[in-house]
Amino acid sequence: NRCGYVTDTSRGFPGLRDCRCMVRFSKLLRCLNAGIPQRYWEFRLDDIRPQFRKTNADNWGLFGMWIANINIAFADGSGLYLWSEGHGAGKTALSAIVAKVAIRNRKHVKWYKGDTLWPRFMAGSEEILGLYHELDDIDLLVIDELDKIHKAAEKISGETSFSRAAVNGWFNEIWDQKIVVVATANRPIDDLSVILPSSAVDRVKGWVNMKFVGDGVPRGQETLTEMVKSEAARE
Repeated sequence: NRCGYVTDTSRGFPGLRDCRCMVRFSKLLRCLNAGIPQRYWEFRLDDIRPQFRKTNADNWGLFGMWIANINIAFADGSGLYLWSEGHGAGKTALSAIVAKVAIRNRKHVKWYKGDTLWPRFMAGSEEILGLYHELDDIDLLVIDELDKIHKAAEKISGETSFSRAAVNGWFNEIWDQKIVVVATANRPIDDLSVILPSSAVDRVKGWVNMKFVGDGVPRGQETLTEMVKSEAARE
């Protein structure tokens, strides 16, 4: 009827519910508002390469268990640290999957890129205050590439004790509010000590730690192969 609703009698009496297009629109709108990169709005666990799942069988199973019990994480404010020794392991894609599961559970999600956070901590008290306000009513926070929250300390231009204290205070606020954090990085937690204040690293050490190896997300050649298969099936 083009109004976004359909008749629903599943409860024993006539009513209305969102139509499929409205459900889909609402889902995509929540992804947009959360800041999830658009390429992952439709990404599913099934899109992860089978060989990657096999290679990372133990942590893949733990990841699935963590998602299935995500409400426990929301109850105690625990976090998830996904890392590899290089790019391409699907860490961002897995983070997006967690974020979308949270959205389906009616949780409020916020997504940050690590390299965009540090300039805000350097910008002064007004910008830092804005970061604190953005934590209001947030249930799950994704920090993609946490290890890029700023460059190694000796390479930072203009870094001050104030800015590092601001980072530390921000992590303490996340901890105090019991916000669930999903972070990705290209280094183990212990190596974060050269980029984050020690107390912030201690917070991260309390999260569930999962290392992944290999390529998790299909590459261009694989996508092309799928296109060829699809075209052949139509002929």
